[in-house]
Amino acid sequence: MTDIKTLILSIFFLSLTIISLSQDKKKYVSPGHLKKMAHTAETIGDFYTAIDLYQTFVDANPNNLKISFRLAECYKKAHDYENAATYYKKCYDGNSTKYITALFFYSQMLIQQGKYKEADEALKKFKKESRNISIKDERYFKKMTKVLMKTCQIAPKQKDSLSKVVIFHLDTSVNKAHIEAAPISLDNNKLLYSSLKTNKIDHYNINDTANVPVRKFYVAKGKDSHWKTTGLFNEIFNDSETNVSNGAFSPDGKRFYFTKTTKNKAGKIISQIYVSKKNGQTWTKPIRLKEPINDPFYTSTQPTVGIESKKNFEVVYFVTDRPQGKGGLDIWYFLYDQKKDKYSKPRKIGSKLNTVGNEMTPYFDMETHALYFSSDGYPGFGGLDIYKTIGELNKWTPPINMGYPINSEADDLYFTISKNRESGFFTSNRKGTIPLKNSTCCDDIYYFRWTQYIHIFIQGHTFTKYSSSHHDTIQTVFSEQLPSTDATNTDSLNITPSNNKFPIDSIIFLDSVKVSLYLITIENGKENNYFIKSYTTSSKGFYNFRLEQGNYYRIVAEKDGYFNGIATLSTENIKQSDTLIQDLELKIIPMQAIILKNIYYEFNKWDLTEEAKRTIDSTLFPILRDNPKLIVEISSHTDSKGNNSYNKKLSQKRAESVVNYLTQEKGIDPVRLIAKGYGETKPIAPNENPDGSDNPGGRAKNRRTEFKVIGSSNQFSKINYGPLYINGKRVK
Repeated sequence: MTDIKTLILSIFFLSLTIISLSQDKKKYVSPGHLKKMAHTAETIGDFYTAIDLYQTFVDANPNNLKISFRLAECYKKAHDYENAATYYKKCYDGNSTKYITALFFYSQMLIQQGKYKEADEALKKFKKESRNISIKDERYFKKMTKVLMKTCQIAPKQKDSLSKVVIFHLDTSVNKAHIEAAPISLDNNKLLYSSLKTNKIDHYNINDTANVPVRKFYVAKGKDSHWKTTGLFNEIFNDSETNVSNGAFSPDGKRFYFTKTTKNKAGKIISQIYVSKKNGQTWTKPIRLKEPINDPFYTSTQPTVGIESKKNFEVVYFVTDRPQGKGGLDIWYFLYDQKKDKYSKPRKIGSKLNTVGNEMTPYFDMETHALYFSSDGYPGFGGLDIYKTIGELNKWTPPINMGYPINSEADDLYFTISKNRESGFFTSNRKGTIPLKNSTCCDDIYYFRWTQYIHIFIQGHTFTKYSSSHHDTIQTVFSEQLPSTDATNTDSLNITPSNNKFPIDSIIFLDSVKVSLYLITIENGKENNYFIKSYTTSSKGFYNFRLEQGNYYRIVAEKDGYFNGIATLSTENIKQSDTLIQDLELKIIPMQAIILKNIYYEFNKWDLTEEAKRTIDSTLFPILRDNPKLIVEISSHTDSKGNNSYNKKLSQKRAESVVNYLTQEKGIDPVRLIAKGYGETKPIAPNENPDGSDNPGGRAKNRRTEFKVIGSSNQFSKINYGPLYINGKRVK
């Protein structure tokens, strides 16, 4: 299934010869000519004419399984699941070895009619009989058989558990008999979509394109389930000779991406991505994006736009059938650097989302960093189901099926969310749509509304604590407990400043702090963090995020010269709309080295003791973990006993032992750590008393391990937060 599904089926290129012959095919056409015309119609995407011609041939030649299989294929492409199932079964019953794949497709058509029990029996039979038969695309059939068998098991149970949503079929002001596609909310009362505005199959000469109707962008206005089409969208995007669809605005509203569908030089009908830029109040003439984003031999379509978190580049997710993918249609992406006005090469979105089946109609929600898309490569209800994942680029959470009745046994796609967050739109060819040739032939637009939508916000201020002098404050940063990722961890981090402790006089709000929101998931016992959104605080240090019910989140506040402020929270038990408050403290990074207490070594040794490791785990490691940009010097010092050269070598090895432990056992990136042995060259206390006698207390202070922040990297290292605690309980 390709973008042709939403575009070609609505354009019926019928030559005048076929129209006249179709009135009495048996009288005027030989069987060979009939097959040839049917094949031509099928090739150009005119499946209804192909069905008429193939059906005429099969009625006269019922034992011709080859043409019966072509007829079944055309019925499937026209979404006539019942007739497709009939002819697939006929082919399998006629020659089970040659047409073994017909049994697989027969089961697919049963599923799309909601006949899960019968489909499961057919799939088990296919799995058993196809083991010893070499078939083309064997990998695809094996994988998809597992998917469909799982669908047959779970779909009946899932349909009994309704989502808290109501759906409405938009009336004939919006939906016509042909396919409606790509609904997106312009505001709470305005809808953009594409359509071919006719309620019948029109016949046109394939060589006379001037009078052939094409798909265009339209605008509808309304509320809830009541929407009325008000006319065409901006004419700069519509084309009187070319089908257009799949509109998507950039987050700043200054670029509009969409697709045009035409024949390439090889005669293949493909879609290509175009972009128009807003200049003041007007839009520029759309231009086709250059290769390799658009490939002249393959479809590039269905763009949706977001922002990636590292460089704030615009990221465009799109759908393509180019052969480097996993199979069928896959989701890819490319980046746009607005400053350089430059697009990157397209990349695969990752194997976590794409399957051997088809992934299509992506929609990226900037508010929650969620990607909604349709796929037939996962167990669901049948056909294309709508899924949700969170992440960006090639890192995503496992997709979650949106459930029934958003999904059905038919094809469900083009899911989008309205500006009010409580409702949205999708398309489906489920029974109840406006029929053209059969009850499930064509996609219509549906409106949905959550019946119990919960609005959850979290807001707060970023701040730091200041003492009576800025210099004193720097010295006292580690007199207080450092931020912890564990919500209830109140144990001291056992870090003390080199100088005296000073009182805290005031709290100062911090502006220009980057506050980032992450979704936390526990997958196979491992915690994963997925970036959602970032916010730069105002002059009063204020930030604000929208959350969704039933999730775990981490909030990270960053500012140069400060240690990160971190908080974790859960919305699992929130049952009504609410605004949560979470202030974030950022502590100033000291300019001086910080002493790590209880880092001891055996005499003349440099190996870390178990006690020393426990100290590092509770002091230095949390700082490095929670501040993944920091570059730190780990230094070791000795007293004055022994040879200075020997002491320097010994202290260097001791510093290296700390670095090795942090990198090899705790997973800290080695580029962030520098080991430095100073020997006896930097005492902080006298090694001898004024009278020249030994000073054991002073020497003990000089035998120390310290760390000092010496820089910051440009990119985050991988963060491993370890066990997740929410409200004092460890999340499993």
